[in-house]
Amino acid sequence: MQRIPIVGAGTLLLAACGGSGGSTAPPAPVVSVTVTPGTATVVGGGTLQLTATLKDAAGTVLAGRTVTWASSDIAVATVAIAGLMKGVAPGSVTITATSEGQSGMATITVNLVFAEVSAGNIRTCGVTTKGAAYCWGLNNDGQLGNGTTVDSPTPVAVVGGLAFKTVVAGGEGSHTCGITTNGAAYCWGNDSAGQLGDGTTTNSAMPVAVAGGLTFTSLTLHFSHTCGITATGLAYCWGGNSTGQLGTGTTTASTVPVAVTGGLAFAAVAAGYYHTCGVTAGGVAYCWGVGDQLGTGSPAESDVPAAVAGGLTFATITAGSFDSCGLTANGAAFCWGFNTNGSLGDGTTNSSAVPVAVTGGFTFSALRAGFAHTCGVTTDHAAYCWGDNGSGEVGSGSATGSGVLTPAAVVGGLTFAGVSTGALHTCGVTTSGIGYCWGLDGTGQLGDGTTTESAVPVKVVDQP
Repeated sequence: MQRIPIVGAGTLLLAACGGSGGSTAPPAPVVSVTVTPGTATVVGGGTLQLTATLKDAAGTVLAGRTVTWASSDIAVATVAIAGLMKGVAPGSVTITATSEGQSGMATITVNLVFAEVSAGNIRTCGVTTKGAAYCWGLNNDGQLGNGTTVDSPTPVAVVGGLAFKTVVAGGEGSHTCGITTNGAAYCWGNDSAGQLGDGTTTNSAMPVAVAGGLTFTSLTLHFSHTCGITATGLAYCWGGNSTGQLGTGTTTASTVPVAVTGGLAFAAVAAGYYHTCGVTAGGVAYCWGVGDQLGTGSPAESDVPAAVAGGLTFATITAGSFDSCGLTANGAAFCWGFNTNGSLGDGTTNSSAVPVAVTGGFTFSALRAGFAHTCGVTTDHAAYCWGDNGSGEVGSGSATGSGVLTPAAVVGGLTFAGVSTGALHTCGVTTSGIGYCWGLDGTGQLGDGTTTESAVPVKVVDQP
């Protein structure tokens, strides 16, 4: 303090306070960081907002400080600069927030809750309720979509960060396709016949965009071809076309989508091994390709849509490797084509060139045809399968050398939202979003972490 004498008034005391000659107290340092929530569970593809609370030694909350976020395993979860975490793959991860040398942590578990599953040729894929795609099983051509060609007996995330509303692995092909939430189509895996639709015949272990910029509402695929329906109901197909399965009026293959001849507005299409079928908005069924599975009453091939015989009105349709089935608006199932193992479900092994009723009088809400077996879900969410059961793909509790000729209940008492038939295995998703598979498991296509065949449903790992 400075003393300045003032004439006639004693002494004035002046105190230094601020200004260029003063000093400012340093800000209180951060002594603790707390992350909330401290523990949580996130569905694959889902997000979670994390918050870091900083305090000084007196317990005062500090604002305006820099926070750095980090994930202990970015393959499981990523975290943005503002603490927004996204679940990538199943597992447990530690998220750390750091400020001024102090850190806080949260433990996050990422698991899978499926909106749908799709069984294909020795592999399976699923989409979570948050739009993330996962695949498991055989991966020799990159059909799992994780950027490798390594098989996996547990779900692995499809790379690319795309948000899917559906992914299709069906049939005996080695490729997979999906539709994003904005209607764009992507495919990955084997492309020997142009079935990826990107204008090449080059395999891809990660999703590639289907050429043409079309917006699709559904996709279907099989051995070497893929088809989809646009928002206006027009059907497009691409890939192999040796028997006219693209429906273009020729047998010329195409590496990009080409319109199915006839200008029909379809509500659903389904690809088989060498044939394709569709149902119009008015319920009329058409098929094209190899003749024995077309349901026209004739074994003749057709490279354009040909009406299915019988005059039935269908709500939807499904195609297997060597047969096809349709579901009427009241839930009655009819099938046609080869029936060596009883996949037509009429109690015989007699093939039929026209639709025959599936035995049992069940009311189905969904139907799927596979390599040589067929499955359906009833309106009360019970699953039934019939046909080839050499690997337990019918799910009846035992593998039988002969076919199951009429619908048999899938054991376990599970309530299914949908089922999907692969080559020699079947998968379904319950009404609570849990995936189960049964049948052949040589490369892990059941997704339970083993390669052990099962004639009863086994739970896909990494689920609640």
